[in-house]
Amino acid sequence: MLLEKGAKLLQDDKDESPLHWACLNGHLDVVKILLKVGCDPNQRGTEGNTCLHYAVSNKHTEVITELLSDPRIDNEARNSAKEIANKRGDKNLLQLFDPEKREILVQVQGLQKELDIYTERVKKMESRRVVEQEQLRKVYQELAEEETAHRETKENIERLKDQKRVKAITEHDLIHALMLEQKAENARLQQKLAEVSLERSNDQRKVDVKVSDLHRTLSSLLAMLETTNLGIITAKTAIEGARPYFQLPKN
Repeated sequence: MLLEKGAKLLQDDKDESPLHWACLNGHLDVVKILLKVGCDPNQRGTEGNTCLHYAVSNKHTEVITELLSDPRIDNEARNSAKEIANKRGDKNLLQLFDPEKREILVQVQGLQKELDIYTERVKKMESRRVVEQEQLRKVYQELAEEETAHRETKENIERLKDQKRVKAITEHDLIHALMLEQKAENARLQQKLAEVSLERSNDQRKVDVKVSDLHRTLSSLLAMLETTNLGIITAKTAIEGARPYFQLPKN
């Protein structure tokens, strides 16, 4: 840095140095650098105020601690700054002027900084965890949706299989029923044919019997004509008596 190479720090028209302004505004890092390069912490500015006066007036505890830790701070600046804190009744500021309490406060401040750092890390981790949980939730939701879709697809496949199976069974039953019906119809037709055949056979036997009876009757008539000479009238009478035998049954 330029200060480390010997650059001069200028004061403004009110005799305020950069260290005064840094202490007034609580810029701890700037204060540390300026003290390190040799800036005088006892230099007085407006109305004779030192850097410590500005830090106490604005309650910049870390800057106050840094200034009081500098061995160049004179007792007058220390006491006058302590008087300012005492007038304000600020016990926290007054404790900084006690070396033992200041040491404890420095440790507390250090621990507080570490706690703040870890707290910030925890917040970031928590934010990241929330984001990751949301991502995991979305992943689980997508997996659940895929599983549901897979299950529905499987159920649809099984339903189609069942429908095809039922359809196959229905077609088989229908074919079987038609075959049974056709078989029954064939049996009925065969029975009807057998009945017709039997009826025709019976009719044929009746015809045969009638024809046989007719032959016997005619033979008897011829014999009667030859042996008794009854004449035509007697023959007609015999023929009329035999007429019923010529009435054949209807088919």
